[in-house]
Amino acid sequence: MKLFKSIVLPLAALLFMFSSCNRDNDIDIITEENTEVGEIENNPLVNRSQGGSEEGLEFDCFVINYTFSFVDQEGTIYPITSEEDLTDLFENETFEVIDFVYPFTATTDEGEVTVNDQDEMAGLFASCTPTGGWEEGDFPAFSVNYDNSCYELVFPVSVKNEAGDITVTTNEEEFNEAIAAELVYFVFPLDLQLADGSTTTIDDIDMLFDALIGCNGFGPSDSLIGVDWDWEGGFESLGCYSLQFPFDVTLQDGSVITVNDHEELCELMLTGELVNYAFPLTLIDADGEEHIANNEEELEALLIACEDVWVVEFDEDLFFLFAGAQSGFGSESCYDINFPIDITFDNETVTVDDLIQLEQLIFGAPYSIVYPVDVTLTSDGSTVTLENSDDLVVLLTTCG
Repeated sequence: MKLFKSIVLPLAALLFMFSSCNRDNDIDIITEENTEVGEIENNPLVNRSQGGSEEGLEFDCFVINYTFSFVDQEGTIYPITSEEDLTDLFENETFEVIDFVYPFTATTDEGEVTVNDQDEMAGLFASCTPTGGWEEGDFPAFSVNYDNSCYELVFPVSVKNEAGDITVTTNEEEFNEAIAAELVYFVFPLDLQLADGSTTTIDDIDMLFDALIGCNGFGPSDSLIGVDWDWEGGFESLGCYSLQFPFDVTLQDGSVITVNDHEELCELMLTGELVNYAFPLTLIDADGEEHIANNEEELEALLIACEDVWVVEFDEDLFFLFAGAQSGFGSESCYDINFPIDITFDNETVTVDDLIQLEQLIFGAPYSIVYPVDVTLTSDGSTVTLENSDDLVVLLTTCG
């Protein structure tokens, strides 16, 4: 499986990289005149290959097997029997590929399939599970269906391109065409449906990861894990450790396979195939020291140990606001906070109704105060409005 590319180079440039430095400049292209093609529609997927190989023309999750053929706008057919044919063909600057000649065979992780037309080609491409490309906060769109997940997309589904232009697709064919045309991302919210007909609304990337990974019961709520997935890092982190590749995992069918890199790991997790780590599992801590977990109990113990070195993050203003409302600040509390107040973190605003809730949230994440905040002084019962952190500091220094 290859990394889901966020940048697609022209096919001619990609194929040129596979040419041999020792070959001469003679071009020997086999062509056939085709009088039955008729009007040929340009296929954008021609330019979205990852390049040629010994097996065929490679895409993200499949390979078009030799022999296959290209066709140009005049209807001339160009059979491709080898990587050398690809290089010869695309060193010819006058040649312009329009489409593939159908049918052809392709090899996927599940075996060999026959592709009969552009729609089937687009569907095959759209079903490739992304193994990256979400680091900037957008998730590359792909066809979530019962072949690669326990969910399927509920249409309409909106996607956006890298320029931010949004397209609303009303069915699978339109969705696949949008993915084939260019790199596009999901627009949230979107709905996913289980085989029993029940649906769940996905509001963001976190929810999408949780849903797709949860198909196999191997998610953040699992007692073995107890930590959130580091999807921005390609799932290479576990607690305060990094995973050392390669390692073995157990799949839904009970088989054990070796995962060699984060791309393979991402694919297995997002398609719901990974059920558990197989042991032993080697983890690397922040100091580069190796820790080996031989079973689930040892792995859980290592993860619990992460909490012993965890550094609590909190917002100083919010902590001091809380502290000033506690007895013991001087002879008594400096003030009572006039609830409710709002606090915010990572574009999320939470309304806090009392001190107990505030204490729980202070150490959960570095929430910030949404000013102004009113407090009632313990000394005389007067109300003071805090407009900013300077007001808070001045008030606390005058107490006690």
